[in-house]
Amino acid sequence: MNSRPTQQQNQAHGGANRDMPPELGSDSIGIFEGRTFMLSNSVGDVPGDSIAGLVHDDTRYLSRWQMTLDGLAPLVLSASTVDAYSAAFFLANSELPGLRANRIGVRRERFVGDGMYERIAVQYFGTEPVRVRLRLDVGVDFADLFEIKKAGRSRIADIRRTHLSDGSALRFSYQNSHWSAGTTVEADPPADQVEGDALIWDVHLGRGDTWDCELRVLLNCQGADYQPASRTFGEAHDTGGDDVTARWAANKPDLSADSELLRNVYHKSATDLMSMHIVKEINGQKVVLLAAGMPWFLTVFGRDTLVTAYQSISCGPDVARGALVTLAAHQGDAVDDFSDEEPGKILHEFRSGELTQLGVVPYGPCFGSADTTQLWLILLSEYWRWTGDDALVRQLRPNADAALRWIDEFGDRDGDGYVEYATRSPGGMRSQCWRDSPDGVQFADSTLPDLPVATCEIQGYTYDAKLRAAELADGPWADAPLARRLRAEAADLRDRFNRDYWLPTRGGYYAIGLDAHKRPIDSMTSNMGHLLWSGIVPPERAAVVARWWRGS
Repeated sequence: MNSRPTQQQNQAHGGANRDMPPELGSDSIGIFEGRTFMLSNSVGDVPGDSIAGLVHDDTRYLSRWQMTLDGLAPLVLSASTVDAYSAAFFLANSELPGLRANRIGVRRERFVGDGMYERIAVQYFGTEPVRVRLRLDVGVDFADLFEIKKAGRSRIADIRRTHLSDGSALRFSYQNSHWSAGTTVEADPPADQVEGDALIWDVHLGRGDTWDCELRVLLNCQGADYQPASRTFGEAHDTGGDDVTARWAANKPDLSADSELLRNVYHKSATDLMSMHIVKEINGQKVVLLAAGMPWFLTVFGRDTLVTAYQSISCGPDVARGALVTLAAHQGDAVDDFSDEEPGKILHEFRSGELTQLGVVPYGPCFGSADTTQLWLILLSEYWRWTGDDALVRQLRPNADAALRWIDEFGDRDGDGYVEYATRSPGGMRSQCWRDSPDGVQFADSTLPDLPVATCEIQGYTYDAKLRAAELADGPWADAPLARRLRAEAADLRDRFNRDYWLPTRGGYYAIGLDAHKRPIDSMTSNMGHLLWSGIVPPERAAVVARWWRGS
């Protein structure tokens, strides 16, 4: 075991920034499916040197995607997403020499999923024949997700180009040690000219004429090829074979209600939820689970994946099962300071980009959460309550035992009965709770507490996890002594927590946490609202907490 973290380590934090790209404007367009997303401005363009682009599996495969007509960007008539994975852009020409504005209409239809597919349709509404040069500038930087929002090293000199002279394809490839990536842009019809990394078409149009082009962006990720299919609006991507996401959608309960709005909200929410699906293969079996969010968090997370699976289990158990099995397969089994891994701990975040694969950042996976292990136990219990699946609960018993040991041995860093956190990694996260921004946990006077910190909601999760594990011990595990011990530990935690965390000032509330010196961190935050879910709050205080939480 290592010594107490240094002040420099205490201040360290990691993770991708949640901000959307401001330079694209408030009307930027983002579409996504699975691990792939595309961010652009309202024209459909990705300007160079922006944080937008086509990203798959934590690597940016397009860093520039700009269309011009005779050198000028088109005017935006309207632009919006159609489905989570598709968008439509309706454009017109700017004022050009010899051609008034709005004489040429341009429609871009875009779809993502295993790459990107885009159709460009041009229609002329003038009277006299015209010739217009349509140019598509393409840029590829293969930036890691962690580099997109901040300066990273340039790979320009290491990117190989093998463009086809007939204008049918631009090809980019990159390799660093065992890491490799490639982007291919296929055009039909082929461009009339290839200029650098740009495709150029000379389009001749008479009155009422139309011109169409199809573009496919193919990806190569670590030797695996991904090719987008031609799609139309409203048409989901056909993965072929046993589609676990389609099965989940087909098996979810159907909602009947007098309110059309309620029905629409339910079905749209389910559709949006499954647009963030990730399919994994664990021990030869495909499972589905949900990513944490668009755009920067389309990956496996501990906290977000577990809570979303818990909240959506009424729509079917497949997502919860996938989360349980996947996170159990990557459960910590060693002490590793770089990633904050510990035996029995459930991961915080799993990344796949170059920086992770080459060991530059600690996200392969990162274990910087002090609540995911308890949430995994809570989801295991909730899954069993809904399904009665004794077989899976028995199969995961070793993982549950390891999780319970982590709570008592590694989670409780100083033996005071509370689960604390403090990163040991120079690239780790300072805050390892629900409020995981670096300054998310602070005193009321805005000073940051010394680590380790034991936040209130983590203790609530621990209380709930032990009670639920006791229920499993009485049930499919058939371990009565374990059940008795866990209930006794939960009761003791509840008593101590309500003594140490309750602050009588301001009408009474729970401190956000205890600092390294066991001083209550006196900020009033929404963290205490989580306590109502856990059951650790006594009835006489529940109404007070609910009142504060509604106003926080």
